[in-house]
Amino acid sequence: TDSTNTAPVGAAAAANGGTAQGTANGGFIETSAAHVKIADNAKITTAAANGLTGSWLIDPVDFTVATTGGDMTAATLTSNLASSNVLIQSTSGANGTSGNVNVNDAVSWSANKLTLNAQNNININANLNASGTASLALEYGQGAVAAGNTSNYFLNNGAQVNLSAGQNFSTKLGSDGATTTYTVITALGAAGSSTTTDLQGMNGNIGGNYVLGANIDASPTSSWNTGAGFAPLGTFYTFTGNFDGLGHTINNLTINLSATNNVGLFHSTNGVIRNVGMVGGSVTGSNYVGGLMGGNFGSISNSYATGTVTGNSNVGGLVGKNRGPISTSYATGVVSGSAAAGATGVGGLTGWNDGPISTSYATGAVSGAAAVGGLVGRNSTTINTISTSYATGVVSGSSVVGGLVGYNYGPVNHSYATGAVSGTSNYIGGLVGYNISGSSINTSYAIGAVSGSAAVGGLVGANSGGISTSYATGTVTGSIGNVGGLAGYTSGSISTSYATGAVTGSNYVGGLAGMNAGSISTSYATGAVTGNSSLGGLVGRNSGSSSTVNTSYWDTTTSGQATSAGGIGMATTSMQTQANFTSATAANGNVNPNWDFTNTWVMYDGHTYPLLRSFMTPLTVTADNITKTYNGQNTSASGVSYSSTPNANLLGTLGYSDARNAGTRSIGGLYSNQQGYIISYVGGTLTVGKADLTLSSSNVTKTYDGGLGATGTATVSSGTLFGSDSLAGGTFAFTDKNVGSGNKTVTATGVTVNDGNNGGNYNVSYADNTTSTINQLASVTWVGGSSGNWSTATNWAGGAIPDYANVAAVVIPAGVTVTHDSGVAGTTTLNSLTIHSANTFNVSGGTLDVLSGSTSVATFNQSGGTVHMGGALTAGTFSQTGGTWSQLAASLPSFSATDFSVTGGTFIRAKGGDGSNATPYQLADIYGVQGMGSVGMLGKTYTQTNDIDASEAVNWNAGSGFVPVGNTSATFTGSFDGQGHTISNLRINRPAAEGVGLFGVTGSSAVISHIGLIGSSVTGSSSVGTLVGQNSGNVNNAYAAGSVTGAGNVGTLVGYNSGGSLSNVYATGSVSGNYNVGGLVGYSWGSISNAYASASVTGSSSVGGLMGSNAGTVTRSYWNTTTSGQSTSAGGTGKTSAQMMQSATFSGWDMATSGGSTAVWRIYEGHTAPLLRSFMTSLTLENADASVTYNGTAQSGATSAMAGVLGTAATGTNAGIYNGYYSNQQGYDITGGNLTINQLPSVTWTGGSTGNWSDSANWAGGITPNLANVAAVVIP
Repeated sequence: TDSTNTAPVGAAAAANGGTAQGTANGGFIETSAAHVKIADNAKITTAAANGLTGSWLIDPVDFTVATTGGDMTAATLTSNLASSNVLIQSTSGANGTSGNVNVNDAVSWSANKLTLNAQNNININANLNASGTASLALEYGQGAVAAGNTSNYFLNNGAQVNLSAGQNFSTKLGSDGATTTYTVITALGAAGSSTTTDLQGMNGNIGGNYVLGANIDASPTSSWNTGAGFAPLGTFYTFTGNFDGLGHTINNLTINLSATNNVGLFHSTNGVIRNVGMVGGSVTGSNYVGGLMGGNFGSISNSYATGTVTGNSNVGGLVGKNRGPISTSYATGVVSGSAAAGATGVGGLTGWNDGPISTSYATGAVSGAAAVGGLVGRNSTTINTISTSYATGVVSGSSVVGGLVGYNYGPVNHSYATGAVSGTSNYIGGLVGYNISGSSINTSYAIGAVSGSAAVGGLVGANSGGISTSYATGTVTGSIGNVGGLAGYTSGSISTSYATGAVTGSNYVGGLAGMNAGSISTSYATGAVTGNSSLGGLVGRNSGSSSTVNTSYWDTTTSGQATSAGGIGMATTSMQTQANFTSATAANGNVNPNWDFTNTWVMYDGHTYPLLRSFMTPLTVTADNITKTYNGQNTSASGVSYSSTPNANLLGTLGYSDARNAGTRSIGGLYSNQQGYIISYVGGTLTVGKADLTLSSSNVTKTYDGGLGATGTATVSSGTLFGSDSLAGGTFAFTDKNVGSGNKTVTATGVTVNDGNNGGNYNVSYADNTTSTINQLASVTWVGGSSGNWSTATNWAGGAIPDYANVAAVVIPAGVTVTHDSGVAGTTTLNSLTIHSANTFNVSGGTLDVLSGSTSVATFNQSGGTVHMGGALTAGTFSQTGGTWSQLAASLPSFSATDFSVTGGTFIRAKGGDGSNATPYQLADIYGVQGMGSVGMLGKTYTQTNDIDASEAVNWNAGSGFVPVGNTSATFTGSFDGQGHTISNLRINRPAAEGVGLFGVTGSSAVISHIGLIGSSVTGSSSVGTLVGQNSGNVNNAYAAGSVTGAGNVGTLVGYNSGGSLSNVYATGSVSGNYNVGGLVGYSWGSISNAYASASVTGSSSVGGLMGSNAGTVTRSYWNTTTSGQSTSAGGTGKTSAQMMQSATFSGWDMATSGGSTAVWRIYEGHTAPLLRSFMTSLTLENADASVTYNGTAQSGATSAMAGVLGTAATGTNAGIYNGYYSNQQGYDITGGNLTINQLPSVTWTGGSTGNWSDSANWAGGITPNLANVAAVVIP
C-alpha cells in the first residue's frame, strides 16, 4: 500500500526458498504503510528447506505489539518468529506519530532473530523471552545519523529481556551507526574467573560489551577469596566497556575489602552502565565505595542498589565518587562512612559528586563525619546540577550535614528530603548543610526534623548562595545559635520561600532565618519560635548594613512572637487572606507586597498560607451546572470528574459555599496542601431559584364582635415550606364582619419567612383563607334609649349590631320601641327575638329573619322591609301595612294575634311551596289563608294541608273578622285546592260589603276545589256566600255548611256565580236575604252541574231551594224541598229528604254506593245524601262481612263497627246483599260490614200428593221457594 494508509495483513503469506535437496536460502517479504495491522491468524513464512531462513520486513510509521489496540499481538509475533526472522521497522514520524516501536505484550521465541528498528526510540514495556538460538537486535535512532543522535532504547515497567548466553544481542544507533554485539552473561562464574562469559569472568576483558540475559544469584561470593568476596570488575583498572543488565538483578553480592579503594561491582567505570539492579548483599571498602561501583567516569541510568555500603570517605549507596551523569537510578541500603575526623563525603546515592544527577533517589539511613547527605555527601562543582531527585533516609554526622546534600557547590533544583537530620556541630540543614556561595537551591523542600549546634536550618544550615521557591516544614533545634525555620545563617539571598516548623535555639533564632546577613524577600514563616535572645517571628537578627528584609511576613499568632528583626507580623487570619499579600491593607501596614499569585503562589483563603505553585499539580474539577428550585436541602455536586485522580493532598469538601439558599453560586470548597493541587473549576454553577410559596391564615374562629380583626397564624396554602423553615408574625383580617361557619375569608399580609436567607428563598404570595368562622354572638341586649333604630351601633351592647346572622338572640327590655329600619345591613338572622311583651316592635325596612324561639309583643307593626319569622309570634295587635311577612316551614311555628290585620304588603304563612303550579303554597291555618289576599298573592297556587279552625278570626279587624280573599278591584285569580280538608268556624261580619265569603271575588282563571266549609257564619251586603261571594272561576268538589246573611245575591255556597262554573258541589245550613236568595247560589249566569242544596232558605223575592235567580245553565242538580222550606227554585229539581238519600235520584252522577271506588260521590243508601268521596277516608271493616244461606227467616250480619262509623249491623230475610253501616261527609268511604244471604241450592216437596206452593208445611224445613230465595225445587 502507499505510505499514508493502513496495510492489513491476514491469512497466510509465504516466500519460501530452496528445495528439499538444495541449499538455497529463504525468501523476503516486505509490508509497508503508515500503519500495518497484522491479523491474529496471519502466518508468514520465509523458511527454506535447507538454507537460511528468510526475513519479513514491517515498516510502518510506528508499531505497537499489544494484546489489544496494537498493530500486532504477541501471539502473532511469536507464531511468526517460529518460522522466520522478523524485522519490525517504523518510518519517520509522519502524521504526527513518534516513530517509536513499542512492545507492550510479552513475546517469547526460541529461534530466529527479532529486529526492532525505530526511527526514534524503542520502548520495551513487557518481557522479551528469547531462548534457544533466538536473538534480539535493537536498532534505534534510524531516522538520523549517529552523530548527535539522542534516541535510545528503554526498559520500562520492570520489563526484562531474557537471552541465552552467547552473542545473541546487538544494538545500533543511527542510520550510519555501527552494530554493537554484546556478550550475554547468565552465570556468576567462579572466584578469579576471567572467561569473559560469566559475571566474574568479565575481568578477562574490561573493555568488552556485556548484557545480562538472566538474574544472577551472587550469594556464593560471601565465601570467595577467604571472605574478601567478589573481585570488583576492573580490579586495578577502570572498566571501559558497556554493561546493560537488561532489567536483571545481581542478588546478594558480597565484597569485603575494607582496606581497598574503588570498591563495588565495578572498580570504576568509563563506559555506559544501565538497567541493572544490585539486590541485597553488602559492599565494604576504604575510600570511593559504592553498591554498584567505587568510581564513575561514564554514565549510569535505570540502575539501583539495595545492599549496605560501608567505608571511610567518598562512600555512596550506588557510587562512591561520581564524575558522570546519573539518571533514573536509586539506592535504598544503609550507607555508613567513618566518623573519624577528616573523613568526608558520605551520601545515600553517592558520597562525592562531580556530575549531574537527575530523577534519582536514596532512602537508606546515612551516617558519617563531615559532608554527609541523604543523597549526596558533597556536590562539589557549580556546574553539576542535582534535579528532580530526593532522599528520605535519616541522616546524621558531625558537621555540614543535609537531608539531601551535605556540602553543596552546585544547583539543586526540584528536589527534596524528608528524613530527620542531625549533627553534633555546625551547618546542619533539612535539605543542605552548607549552600556555598555560587550555589543555588530552587523549587526544593525539606520536611524532616533538624537538630545541631549552630547554623541549623529547616532547609539549609548555612546559606551563602541563593534559595528561591523553596520551603521547609520540619522542627528545627539548635543548641547554640543561628537557628532558623528555613536557614540558620544566611549571607546569600532568600526569596519566594517559607518555613512552618517550630524553631528552638539559644540566640539568633528566627521563624525563617536565625541570622540574616543577606537579603530576604517575598517570604514568610509561621512556626513557633523559642529561645533566649535575639528572637524573631521571621528573623532573629539582621547582621550588617547590606542585610535586607522586604515584603516578608510572619504569623504573630502561631509564632508566639510579636517582633522580628525584619518583616511584618500578621495574625493567622490575616496570613490566610490573600488580599494581604496583593494589596495594601491595615494588616500588612498599608504596603502592597504585590506577591505574584499568577505564576509563583497559590492560596486558598481561610484554609492555607501562601503555597508555592511549582510544587503543585493543576487539577481541573468539572461538574454539572445545576439549576433547581429551592427545596430546603443542600445540593451536592453532580457529574463531578477530575482531570487526574486526586490523592490525599486534596482537602476540603467539594460543594458550594451555600448549597441551600436561593441564588447563583460557583462550586468550590476544595483546597490543598503544598504537595497538592492548583484547583480550577469548569462548570459547577449552582442556580437555586426561589420556590413559589403561597401563604394564608390558619382557620380563625371568633365570636361576632362587629369588627374585622382576626387572630390568625400564617400557614402554607400552596407550595412547600421546606425543612426547618418557619413562619412568624403577619397581619390578619376578616374581609367582612358577619357570621359564617367555615366560609369566612381572612386575608394575610406581612408574614415573616424564617428560612435563613431573610425570606429570600421563596416567591411569597398570599391567598385568602376562605374557611374561617365567625360564630354568632349568643345574645345582644338593647342599650339605647326608649326608642331608636336597629341599625345604630350605639343602641347595642358592645356596638354589635345584630344584623345578618351575627347574633343568635336579641333582648329588648321593657319600655322600648325598636324600629328595624332600612339602614340595617343584610338580612338580620336571629335564633330568637325577645321583646318585652308590653313593647311595640316596628319593622320599616331591612330584612329580619327570626329562626326560632318565641316572640311576644304587645304590638307588631310592619310598614316595610321583610320579616321571616321562624319562631312563634304572639301579638296583641298585628298590623301589616307594607313590606313582606313570611313564615314558610314544614313545621310551622305558632302564630297568634288577638287583632290581626293585613291592609298592605305581602303576608305568607305556609308549610312550604312557592305559590307556583308545581309547588303550591301549603296552607295550614287561617292566618295563611288570610295571606292569600295580600299584595302579590292573589294569583298564586295553594293547597290546604289540614283542617283549619278559623275561630281566631272572629275578633280580627276590630270585630269584622276575616277579610274576604279578593275583591272587585283585585280578584282572586289563582288556584286553591283544599285537598279534602275543611275550614271550620269562619266568621265574616261585613254587612255593608259587596263580594263577601272566604273568597270575596274570583276571576275567570281562579280554581277552587276540594274544600269544605263547616260551622261558618258569613254576613255581607251583596254577592255573599260561604265559599265565594262572586265567582267567575271554577269551583268543584266543594261544599259549605253554615249560615249566610245578606241583602241580595245571597247563597249558602256562592252568592253570585258570575260566569263561573260550579260542579260536584253542595251546601247545607241556612241562608237568608232580601232578593236572589238560593240554597246553593243566590244568582247565577254561569254553569252549575252535579250539585245539590239542603240548606234552609229564606228571603223576600227571587228565593229558591237551589238558586234564587238563574241566567245560566243547570244540569243534574237538586235541592231538598223538605229542609229548604222551598218548593221552587230558579233551576234544578226539588226532592224530598227520602229521595235525596236514594242513589236513583242522582242519575248520571259519578257516584258509588259501595266503598273502594274512584267515584266523585258516595251515597249510603237511605242514610245520607250524596257525599264528596275526596273528603272521605277509605275504610275496610275487617271481619265484619257475614254470609248465610236463605232459610226463610230474618237474619243479621256481624257487628264490627268503629268510632266515626254510623249505623248498625245489616239485617235481611230474602237472598241478597245488605249493609247497615254508613258515615258522614268527613268520615269514611266504607268497604265491608255487608250481610250476604245466598240462595238455598234446592228444596224438596214433602207435602202430600197434593197441596199449595205457598204452604210452608209442604216443603222440607218449612222453606217456601218464593222470590229468588231457592235455586232448585225437587217434587217427587
